[in-house]
Amino acid sequence: VGSSGRDLFVKRVGAVGGDEVRVAGDGSLTVNGKRVEGRDRCDAEPMRLIERYLNPGEFTVPSGDVFLLGDCADVSIDSRVWGSLPRNNIQGRPLLRVWPPRSAGIIPGL
Repeated sequence: VGSSGRDLFVKRVGAVGGDEVRVAGDGSLTVNGKRVEGRDRCDAEPMRLIERYLNPGEFTVPSGDVFLLGDCADVSIDSRVWGSLPRNNIQGRPLLRVWPPRSAGIIPGL
């Protein structure tokens, strides 16, 4: 995901236009009333940074936007901080995973 002249980030699409999103003060997330689980795909992080930057609240993702999530929930800066982004900011899809080494390889489903 990126925009002209900006850095690129690899994130997962967690919600799309019309979805109801709730970001709690601890960083947990519900989409359309269902808690989003299994987002901490990183080895144990020594610190939690997300609470410093969160933008908690409830909102509907606007039509044409996406709500993006990072894999390391405790430290990822993602749509929980900057809100939804226009779908046309999506630049592509990742083909390979390199970290953690035990999961390295081609990403399934592509």
